[in-house]
Amino acid sequence: NSVNSVAFSADGRSLLSGGDDGTLEIWDIESSATADDVPRGHSGWVFCVAYSPDGRLIASGSEDKTVCIWDARTGAAVGRPLRGHSDAVNSIVMSSDGRFLVSGSRDGRLRIWETDSWTPSGDAIEGHTDSVVSVVVSPNNKLIASGSGDKTVRLWDKETLSVKVLEGHSDAVTSVAFFPDGQRIVSAS
Repeated sequence: NSVNSVAFSADGRSLLSGGDDGTLEIWDIESSATADDVPRGHSGWVFCVAYSPDGRLIASGSEDKTVCIWDARTGAAVGRPLRGHSDAVNSIVMSSDGRFLVSGSRDGRLRIWETDSWTPSGDAIEGHTDSVVSVVVSPNNKLIASGSGDKTVRLWDKETLSVKVLEGHSDAVTSVAFFPDGQRIVSAS
């Protein structure tokens, strides 16, 4: 089936993919072989995948409205699926310090999850009027940018959740990224 998302491990030795069959594959870059233990647990398509900065964990978001956390070496689930969205999880990203994960959903909301307990950090973040398609965290972990079907990019302060709305696209914003210096954002629509 279709592959919807890929992510490299920080050391560049592994590639993670997630697709329409609800599973993830971990690929060895040198040999192109896949791991024997395939993470399974979603009941819907896997739309997004991410590695933790240290490469020990992987995360996946799905049509089944959950985020799952997995051990990257064994493929075993770490805890229970994270539930907090009322529609498909379209995008996930882990902070560069590994302290939190952000998920964006078709329900138009974002969630911040604390990685020490895998619990939500406060309530869902609301503001978009359509599906959240892409989320990214700034290099200093202080800002979160989200792109949406509502044609906007929203820039959130992680601590206060104050927001700046960036407009200029005439259709859905499908991807956002920070420049390495954290001073600029690029968006695609």
